Amino acid sequence: MAYKVEAYFTEFGVVPPVMGDIRFSVVIAVVLGAFEFLLGVYLLAGIHRRFTSWCTLVVMSLMTALTAYLYFFSAIPDCGCFGEAIVLSNRDTLLKNLVLLLLAASLLWAPRRMARIITQRNQWILALYSVSYVFILSVYTLYHIPVLDFTPYKVGADLSVATRGEYETVFDYEKDGRRQTFDIDHLPTAGDWTFVEARTNVIKHPEIESLAVFDGEQNMTDSLLSDTGYVFLLMSPDLDEADAGCSDYVNDLYDYCVDHGYAFYALTPPDSAAQSRWTDVTGASYSFLAADDENLKAMVRSNPGMLLLKKGRILGKWGHNDFAVPAGVCEADRPLHVVALDHVAPGSLSSRVLAVIMWFVVPLFLVVMADRIWISSKFYRHYIFKRNLNSSKKDEKENRSRQLENEQEPARRH
Repeated sequence: MAYKVEAYFTEFGVVPPVMGDIRFSVVIAVVLGAFEFLLGVYLLAGIHRRFTSWCTLVVMSLMTALTAYLYFFSAIPDCGCFGEAIVLSNRDTLLKNLVLLLLAASLLWAPRRMARIITQRNQWILALYSVSYVFILSVYTLYHIPVLDFTPYKVGADLSVATRGEYETVFDYEKDGRRQTFDIDHLPTAGDWTFVEARTNVIKHPEIESLAVFDGEQNMTDSLLSDTGYVFLLMSPDLDEADAGCSDYVNDLYDYCVDHGYAFYALTPPDSAAQSRWTDVTGASYSFLAADDENLKAMVRSNPGMLLLKKGRILGKWGHNDFAVPAGVCEADRPLHVVALDHVAPGSLSSRVLAVIMWFVVPLFLVVMADRIWISSKFYRHYIFKRNLNSSKKDEKENRSRQLENEQEPARRH
């Protein structure tokens, strides 16, 4: 999301303020994501219903205006609302926001229709937990790499397959003024058919369409993806902004690769001056290859980051704060196949999604249940108090009746 915020800054000509080592776009991305998440929790839980309704209407009004601008005037292809998980066109995003805007407006007229799942007295606990959850998850993701990877470069992905699409060549023939299409296995044999043209239809678009790695003028993409050995790729979309504090781990890993015959390259945009500065600062002796910065940003959400490939398959992915993990292999001085890096579970995304959801839902459920138990005990205590009070009143009434009867008894005897 930080990269999308930077794209908006560029689109509107905004120069973000300098905040030391932290990019302003990252701060905006974290704060905006946390605010939207918290607003969603407030809506679902019925917390501060009138305030939440107004906030939702204001946010949706701003978002709708922004997406309308993107649809009519901007070159940004998508708003980035859902990251790589769900990519919507600007038209689809505008339609979605218009529907949500109408729902937000209708909610403002009847905020009390929002179901409250927690009492007002304890709703601060739910709010505090939600804020803590989203900020802890955001900080962890920034320090490492995203917990959920929806890009085509997730661990277990086969880049050789992802960069290839499915195509079909068909042939148009004409006979007696009638035009007909044939595939390559069913071409007409009769001489009265006249060939018109050949066309290539796309059956399936490649998941990755623009991956290209160059060594000078030589395209190295196929060579890297077809390498039967291990290939380490250190990548940085901007070497001048890259964290050089991990260079010792990188250099140790490069030496290990040289000793064991593994390939090691650095992928950066084609900027020889930045590469020279990086080499001077870090003492790098590995080779540099050129790649598009947008692809480098998508490969690893870290600057720098690292991929481990074998036969085009991604076996590992690390951010610069986790380079000690692959570098730890070289300390044991064992070949990589001994470490069993060939065995990667490609279908782990669903389990990670479930884990992230459960990490939020389970404590949330416990908080709500504790609140239900508290309010139930409160009602029960009130019920017991009222029952005892009624019982006391009844006993008092009976005692007064007996006392009155006792006072009237001597008078009856006379």
